[in-house]
Amino acid sequence: MWRNEMWGGLLRWCESDPEFGRELAIRRTARGAIRELLREERLAQLSVSEFSRSVASPGGLLHPDGRQLVPDELAQLSPERLQGLLDDGRLIVIGNPLLAGEQASGARRSALQCGLPGLDTAGSERLRRWLSALLRDPTAPPAEAIARAAGRGSPLSHELAAVILSLCSPHAPAIRDHTRLLGLRRLAFLLDAGPRSILTLGDSGDDRECFDAACSGLRDASRGVLRDPLALDLLLVRVAALREPAAWKVAIGLNEVSAEG
Repeated sequence: MWRNEMWGGLLRWCESDPEFGRELAIRRTARGAIRELLREERLAQLSVSEFSRSVASPGGLLHPDGRQLVPDELAQLSPERLQGLLDDGRLIVIGNPLLAGEQASGARRSALQCGLPGLDTAGSERLRRWLSALLRDPTAPPAEAIARAAGRGSPLSHELAAVILSLCSPHAPAIRDHTRLLGLRRLAFLLDAGPRSILTLGDSGDDRECFDAACSGLRDASRGVLRDPLALDLLLVRVAALREPAAWKVAIGLNEVSAEG
């Protein structure tokens, strides 16, 4: 049974780790900004450059005068203090912090941008039509909406459409990509999930329903810690980035929540 002592230690880590709390505050602020940018009344004025800068580029933090917040500055802020600075506009989130891992680097970033560079005015209208089709049909299953939005002729990539739907849909479907699949598999390892566990995926991980069921099960069993889909997504991304999952498993079992530095 994966709801074990290790799971309790992992939840305590999510609640107590300052870096996790800071990243979650940044993600929540970015989610609000992206939802505002893509709401129906605002979408008609959306330009390609604005979309590329705010939605299709990796996230960061700036001072109001445009200076980038350096890591040492960020590390000195508690999650609560950071949230207050973000709410007051004394720090500004730019870009999209959910573009994690391979999505934000090299060729994968090019894949995310897809057909965005070089779009003219007519292309902007086309982008707005594809975004509207992605976000304005609440009855469509996530996999169907994403496939349709990233179909032939669309300037959106499959990866970017999935992130946008997760951020803006009231149902907030989980983002399923290489990083998140790796995170879930490593999480199943950390929790000693058996082959018949809801957390255990097939070799390919292609079954969207199984992935969604696993994410739903994790949220339901988190005692509210991972109720926000952004929190669970962040956990999967962080677990996917572990250097030594086996050593980290021992550390969490000993309640050494800062084992990875």
